[in-house]
Amino acid sequence: MKLTAITTALFLSMVVSPVFAEVTDFSGFSASIGSGATASKADSFYSPNNSGITQIYLMGNTNTPKLIDVGFATIARPQFLIGLGASYDFGDNDNGSTTGIQEGTTYRNDVSSHGHYSIYTQPTYVINPTTAAFVKVGYHSTVLKNTDGNQVLVLAGSVPYSESSRVGGVGYGVGLKTFVHNNFYFQTEGQLVQYNTHTKSFIGANYTSLSTKLTSVSGIVSVGYHFKKPAPKK
Repeated sequence: MKLTAITTALFLSMVVSPVFAEVTDFSGFSASIGSGATASKADSFYSPNNSGITQIYLMGNTNTPKLIDVGFATIARPQFLIGLGASYDFGDNDNGSTTGIQEGTTYRNDVSSHGHYSIYTQPTYVINPTTAAFVKVGYHSTVLKNTDGNQVLVLAGSVPYSESSRVGGVGYGVGLKTFVHNNFYFQTEGQLVQYNTHTKSFIGANYTSLSTKLTSVSGIVSVGYHFKKPAPKK
């Protein structure tokens, strides 16, 4: 009986130890810089003084994010980690222009955004000693700017309508992280962010408010450094 127990314990130590070592390589702090491509879609709704709503939409421009990302991961169970992180995008995004026509008048809303950041949680599955797959769920925030492209929406004092407001939303991501040399890694990620609808009331000739909802899809490539614990000296 003792021999069986000892044999079982030795077998488990041989199997679990390498797996635990692999997970340990991905635990701890990491930092990366990245870029890629972001495509956006904006929906705008003008609420007129009279009845009805005019909806205008676009498939927005493609922009290049300039990201910095920091995170920390801890071991949850063999081959699994749970991480927390934050990112900031230094890029200014031209999200395109929405256009619509009502009663012979063309209305255009130019949409842009900047100051995008996120705070996320990242469950990770370790595939082998150098590669791990992950998913992300997080809170995202950006400064959304609406500008009256045709200057037909005029504020009091004959000032063309333009305003900026920070809006929040939820983002989802999936990707792969691969060590390429010692503590340096390469990461690829696909990301979807859906922001909350932002509504701004104003004094205009024909409309009382403008609502805009922004959605973005990104493909991101990053290089980073993982602050792994040094291997024990033999």
